[in-house]
Amino acid sequence: MKRVIVACGSGIAVSQIVAMKVRKILKEEGIKAEVLAIRVQDLMNYISNSDVYVKIVDTKKIYEIATVDGIAFLAGKKEKEEEERKKLIQLLKTE
Repeated sequence: MKRVIVACGSGIAVSQIVAMKVRKILKEEGIKAEVLAIRVQDLMNYISNSDVYVKIVDTKKIYEIATVDGIAFLAGKKEKEEEERKKLIQLLKTE
């Protein structure tokens, strides 16, 4: 099963909200994937076993994993949200 990680500073508030939105998107598209909300400090523990990283916090580090802009799911800019939604779906439908 595919795995999506959503990371914010605490792994509680913002990442949970974005993770819920990602789960909804995946359900609408019929994509089965595990979606985890985590603390950005724990990112390295999850990155190697995940397929997509939904980035909320800028860590100034580049990870070798497909990355989606999680802020787009919070900011209310429809064009950017739709762009990141399509990217997420495409990344998880491949393979």
